[in-house]
Amino acid sequence: MKKKPMKKKLLFLLVFCVALSGLMLAKYVKSRDDSDIGEYLDFNYSISRVYRRSSGAGYFPKMRVFTAYRKYNNYLNNLSGQSFPWQGLVDSRDTDHLRKPKDFFNDNVLVVVELKEPSGSIRHEVNSIDKKGNITITRLLPEIGTQDIAYWFITLEMSKDIIPKKFSLEIIDNRYGR
Repeated sequence: MKKKPMKKKLLFLLVFCVALSGLMLAKYVKSRDDSDIGEYLDFNYSISRVYRRSSGAGYFPKMRVFTAYRKYNNYLNNLSGQSFPWQGLVDSRDTDHLRKPKDFFNDNVLVVVELKEPSGSIRHEVNSIDKKGNITITRLLPEIGTQDIAYWFITLEMSKDIIPKKFSLEIIDNRYGR
C-alpha cells in the first residue's frame, strides 16, 4: 500500500515536467514567429568549379558583395593569371563564364561566395537568402570522395531594390541521400 503514493508522486512529477517543457517549446516557437526569419528574397544562382594551378592557402569561405560593374570586373581580372597567397593561379578561361554585362549592375547586386573543398566530389546547393541577408548553403558530402582540392564560386544574383544591409553565411553539411 505504501508504494501507491510514490507512484502517484512520480506520475505527477512526470506530467508536470511534460507540461512545463510544452510551455517552454510554445514560447520558443512564438518568439521565432515574431521575427521576419522565413521571409525570403528572390535570387538566381550558379555554381562553378574554378581550376587552380596550386592549392594555395588562406581562409575560406570568402564572401564578397558587388554593386558596380567596375569593381566586379577588376575582381575577375585580378583572379585571371595572377598569383595570390590564398589562391594560386587561375586561368582566365575559368573566369570568362562569370563575367556580367555592364547594365547588369544597374538593377542587380551580385554576391560571390568562394569555397575551397578538400574533395572535388563535394557539391553545393543554395537553400535560401532571408530578408536579414542570411545565406544558407548545403554541402553535399559523399560517402567516398576524391583527394583533389576543389575551388567553387557560387554567384547569387538579386535585385538592388531588396538588398539587405549585411550578408552572413551558414553552411550546413549533409551526406548524400540523408
